[in-house]
Amino acid sequence: MEANIKIYTGIGNVTANRVYESLALAEISKRDVPQGDEIVKHAGFVDSLRSAADRVSRGAKRGLEELIKLLEILVSDEHRNKPANQITLVLENGYEQYLLENFENAESRAEDIRGLAQYAGRYESTEDFLSELALLSTERSKNRLRLSVKTSCRAAKRTNC
Repeated sequence: MEANIKIYTGIGNVTANRVYESLALAEISKRDVPQGDEIVKHAGFVDSLRSAADRVSRGAKRGLEELIKLLEILVSDEHRNKPANQITLVLENGYEQYLLENFENAESRAEDIRGLAQYAGRYESTEDFLSELALLSTERSKNRLRLSVKTSCRAAKRTNC
């Protein structure tokens, strides 16, 4: 959670820890944190974010309010289950600025994300898109493992690998 919210203005380690504490106090464990469209509908989650916003500096409060607003927009009827729109919204609502301020290759990174948004446009739901990404990631990991084993076998000059 910390690394994700620190891109917002005024949010550093102290505020990120306060947000985490608010979520923990609300007894939202990792398995109970809502996924996808349910994230904003889950009153405990949003209430905990708002509660944290009341316990931080004015600058950090503004950042948390931006995060809450973005989450609400992402799951609005207009953008729900439109992963391309959701990715673009994240980029346009703070992430591109974060890239520009923190990375020399910000334009390249932003362009990669725009490409990801274009790719996401092929999917009918955010869930389908994320499932496909998870599958691709798993396949890529398997391929890396196979390559690593083959390389190790060659290095050891084994023939029965």
